[in-house]
Amino acid sequence: MTWFILAALSSLTAWSYFQLGASSTFGTALFCAIGSIAVALLSIKYGHGGWELIDKITLLGVLVTCAIWYITGSAFVALIAALIVDFLALLPTMGKILKLPETEEFFPWFVTVVGSALNILALDVTRSNEWTAEMAVYPVYMIFVNGSVLALIARPQILRRRTIHADFPDS
Repeated sequence: MTWFILAALSSLTAWSYFQLGASSTFGTALFCAIGSIAVALLSIKYGHGGWELIDKITLLGVLVTCAIWYITGSAFVALIAALIVDFLALLPTMGKILKLPETEEFFPWFVTVVGSALNILALDVTRSNEWTAEMAVYPVYMIFVNGSVLALIARPQILRRRTIHADFPDS
């Protein structure tokens, strides 16, 4: 269920970002939604079924985000709400990485961080409608959250290097 909820959430995020007028940075949101939908479909065959408490909370978050958007009519408020729910949905993955970092692949997260950084660079500062809080919040969020996950994955390697350097200090 997690990936179906994330697919709905990333689609909601992409749609609200598009409604705000995202142009050069919209592709990232769109492809995140497409990727989440693809993983959700693959999870039918390869995933593990079941509903966790976080799934129920994030599903409620998606519904609340839709209601907030409907009531306020603000795509920006909906985007912020969707990003908050997205972060909550990532907490179990982050917890799993802390316990079992070897269960997550480094490379896909690294590519995502690089893509997120490029997305920030894609904001056209010469166009007044692109470098606004509404346009910058999504790319900045993406680099922060994906960078955090990448740091958790890389953490054991960094700690190992520190231990090696502590055991064999330079003379």
